Amino acid sequence: MNGQLSRFWWASQDKEKGIHRIAWPAVCVSKFRGGLGFRDFDLFNVAMLAKQAWKILQSPSAMLAKMYKARYHPQGSFLNAPTGTRPSWAWQGVLEGRKLLCKGLQWQVGSGTAIRILDDPWLPTSPPSSPILLPGVQLTDQFVASLINPLSRTWNKDLLCNYFTNDSVKLILSIPLPSSPRTDKYIWHYSDTGEYTVKSGYHLLSEERAEMFSNLPPHLDSQFWKTLWSLPIPPKLKFFLWRVVRGFLPCQEILQLKSLCDLNECPVCSSGIESISHCLFECRVARGVWSLAGKEHIRVMIANLSPDLAWSVMFNSLRLSKLEMAEILFLTWRIWKARCWSCYDRV
Repeated sequence: MNGQLSRFWWASQDKEKGIHRIAWPAVCVSKFRGGLGFRDFDLFNVAMLAKQAWKILQSPSAMLAKMYKARYHPQGSFLNAPTGTRPSWAWQGVLEGRKLLCKGLQWQVGSGTAIRILDDPWLPTSPPSSPILLPGVQLTDQFVASLINPLSRTWNKDLLCNYFTNDSVKLILSIPLPSSPRTDKYIWHYSDTGEYTVKSGYHLLSEERAEMFSNLPPHLDSQFWKTLWSLPIPPKLKFFLWRVVRGFLPCQEILQLKSLCDLNECPVCSSGIESISHCLFECRVARGVWSLAGKEHIRVMIANLSPDLAWSVMFNSLRLSKLEMAEILFLTWRIWKARCWSCYDRV
């Protein structure tokens, strides 16, 4: 599904493959982190599989859970179940969802008798974790119940301070305890209700993917992208600016780097390498347009900057209104369209 969507997005005609200017997972990153916010169907599928894993974990007496237990983990728990020999396609999918589920599972303390202090994730961190012992300290008991005053149903603060670091103690004390002992249970850390949802699972996977693919310079922060996407302009102009800032505008320099043309000379003025900056700010025709529009003073300030830094300066340093930025963006878009007409329509 991702492949079909990618081909549709980048191709100019139905039968063409098109130029894939960026990895598709990077396109699926949030708009406010440099992507276009498309749904990544691979991640969405994993998030839905994790929902099945959650149901099995929460309802061990269900028919499906019993069937998997008898077949793949008769002696152990679902969270530690192996792949097994000749596993079914469905079981492999459940295990894929379990990987995601384990990233956000957290024990909710009831009685504390089922939670191992150092081995189970029960502290409310992201992701959930276990406490850190002070140097040279050894626990006399392995379960969380030993850290709770049985009569008052409160944390034994003196004991906590003797065992754990200050940060761990603060986290433990922030965990509320029920007035009467209850069964310990798993909750999903990344939702307010403690229930796993496909939305929260997909969001977690998307954030992880964004960390891998949104390696942008500091000036292209979330505020920059919020400004871009909130400009009062048509969507096609926003997408044009996104391509400019990300360096995907198909000028001669970029096409030559991708071995799609032999020359990188500017086809309009023939006086230099056609980079994005040259095309929009430095070309003889572009300079004339900026001058006629009364924006020459802005062009001079940003002409020698990279496209992403140039727009960052306009967004942040020049204190232009959104209307003024929209006018400049429309100006650069018309420069680009005129360049394309000159190159391909022989105007």
